[in-house]
Amino acid sequence: MEKAAYSIRKGKPFAVGVAVGEALKAQRLKKTSYLEKLEQPIDQQTLDATLHLFNRYCRHILEEVKGFSDCFDIDWQKSFFLYYSFLQPGCSQLAIRKSADYQGPSALIRNYDFDLGTEDFAVVNYQIESRYRFVGTSMMTFGVDSGINEHGLAVSMSACGPPVGVFKKAQTTGLRFWIAIRLLLETCQTAEEARNMLDALPLGDNVSYVCLDRSDNMLLYQTIDGIRDARIITKQENEYSLHVTNHPVLTKTIQTFPFAAHNSLVRYHLLTDYLSAPKAKNLTEIKTIYTTPYPQGLYCTFYADYFGTTKTVILYPDECKLEICWCGYEKNGWRTYAADAADLEESYNVEYEEGKTPESMFRLEELE
Repeated sequence: MEKAAYSIRKGKPFAVGVAVGEALKAQRLKKTSYLEKLEQPIDQQTLDATLHLFNRYCRHILEEVKGFSDCFDIDWQKSFFLYYSFLQPGCSQLAIRKSADYQGPSALIRNYDFDLGTEDFAVVNYQIESRYRFVGTSMMTFGVDSGINEHGLAVSMSACGPPVGVFKKAQTTGLRFWIAIRLLLETCQTAEEARNMLDALPLGDNVSYVCLDRSDNMLLYQTIDGIRDARIITKQENEYSLHVTNHPVLTKTIQTFPFAAHNSLVRYHLLTDYLSAPKAKNLTEIKTIYTTPYPQGLYCTFYADYFGTTKTVILYPDECKLEICWCGYEKNGWRTYAADAADLEESYNVEYEEGKTPESMFRLEELE
């Protein structure tokens, strides 16, 4: 059993940081394994480089960190968030738009697959001064790994190749995905604007970013070991969907890392087969695929091996809202949160299942 929460973060950044700290003290927010040690030693060279990036690209997030640190009476320059954010997970992403092949609302759907200990289990509604309002799924307390803003821009991510952090030393320095996604949601209105911002940001992860805007433009932006490639599918093009799991699918990124884990290929081809079938598709079927156990579906329960579904999220650009099924476990049901809603904060229990990891799960295979 885990406890999930809906958290509203409104006002000046420093005050937001203090409020998050107070909520954590009051146990209204989960204490993840990242929070076991709020202060982490950072060498001066790394700290200087980190602060340079934060001051240039996201000073308001740094103010939130300062407020949070003040609440706990710790040195903000040794904050866990700074420690982990300078420079992880498996996911399946699908952007799909209204067409003759798909009878449903335009949506960006994704699973987030990792472990329970690091999952924030929180949906956050950010209303920071001079920034676009958005609702998203919390990552590392002040970051987000998916969300949708007041202009209908939906953004999510999945690891692209070997994840940076616990499993792989970074080949390039830059911001982590949970900061990049928050900046996209706070700053951009369209997929094209999101691409331009990603081009400008120093990115330190191996990640596939997927964006879908209110005009039905779709973006796939992949980065691996500092090499980047991108593709935009505009509303004028015939393709009605875009999907990616955890391996490179664009020319430059494939050339950089021409391999994929067996499970990533299984999930990718599962989506490919469904989307290419000569029949009309609908959102109910897609939800079923995302909540059906692997390998018949995308729902994974292998938490002991850092590959369990912690959340299934659907982002709707037309309505600026998200739908979430915690742990991808249908017994938890689906909850809806809107970017412009005045919902009250809440917390509730969620359940999960644990399964045995297939032997072939992480076998590395060469891309053809």
